[in-house]
Amino acid sequence: MKREKLTREEKKEARDKQFIGTGHYIYENKTQGFLTLPKPAIDGRKVVPPGGTFEGDSYFMQLVKQPNNLLKFLGEKKVEDKKLILDQPDTVTVKGTVEHVVNDDSLQKINDSVNNKKSQDVLLNEGPMDGVEII
Repeated sequence: MKREKLTREEKKEARDKQFIGTGHYIYENKTQGFLTLPKPAIDGRKVVPPGGTFEGDSYFMQLVKQPNNLLKFLGEKKVEDKKLILDQPDTVTVKGTVEHVVNDDSLQKINDSVNNKKSQDVLLNEGPMDGVEII
């Protein structure tokens, strides 16, 4: 009985399906040494130190359930749902259209000028045409 040959793309797709997981969980390395993960964790690390924790998906549950107990399941990480305010309908007032934005005071405010003082224009080099050849 012959097996059907797969193309390179089909092989890659089948290999990637093995590593798919869902959810957001926190795990701890229970071994005495560094643990190399079969796929990168959510933060991108592939090596976890002894006793170290990392965030991963449900794929890593198979390492918790193994007889040698490589990982310890610490719990599910709760992800905060943020309301997308861009989908709000436009509000029109006498002054114009109102934009819906997130008001977050922790964000750094960016200004083009420092202390609202006008600054002089400064040339980056003395001769702006230095080194330019006109053909």
